[in-house]
Amino acid sequence: MGTNTGVRTSFIPKTSLAVRPPKREGLGFLMFLGLTIFLISLLGWLAAYSYNSLVEKDVHNLEAYLTQAKESFDPALLKVFENLDRRLNSAEDLMDAHSDLTPLFVMLDRVTLKTVRYTHFSYINNGAAAAVKISGEALDFPSVALQALEYSKEDKIMNPIFSNFGVEQGGKVTFDVSFNIDTSLVSYAPKTGSPLEGI
Repeated sequence: MGTNTGVRTSFIPKTSLAVRPPKREGLGFLMFLGLTIFLISLLGWLAAYSYNSLVEKDVHNLEAYLTQAKESFDPALLKVFENLDRRLNSAEDLMDAHSDLTPLFVMLDRVTLKTVRYTHFSYINNGAAAAVKISGEALDFPSVALQALEYSKEDKIMNPIFSNFGVEQGGKVTFDVSFNIDTSLVSYAPKTGSPLEGI
């Protein structure tokens, strides 16, 4: 019996014929998106931090400027200005409360009939309303009626009321009349802004 010296071969290799390196995978879409969001967030944080630093610096500079400006004012001069402002306000209040009766007398002269004359005049102004009370005498009753008509035509005279009629010797008629007037007619000065406004 002879010996078999042939080589045994197989078509299926027992080991890999060539060593292949492992396949590298790319970053992938999700990894790219996450990295982009991270970089944008980082840039936004850096921008916000820089802006905040600039704002804090500006605030600090403004505080220093205000402190310097405050220290540069002379306290004695400020006291003078405060006293002046107080006096101007007091003067303005006095002028607002003051009445100028000249326009009232001009109006009465215009609306009073030739057949009527006044014997007594009183005026009260409490700030909210101005009231006038007049005693007078007229030639006759029709003159009083015509005078009442003239008062009613004047828009500055409000609610004229005639009372206490009497007849003197010689036929002259005495009367009292009271009415309110528009306070703008006797206001010494029109309402304006502060005296220091616009300075």
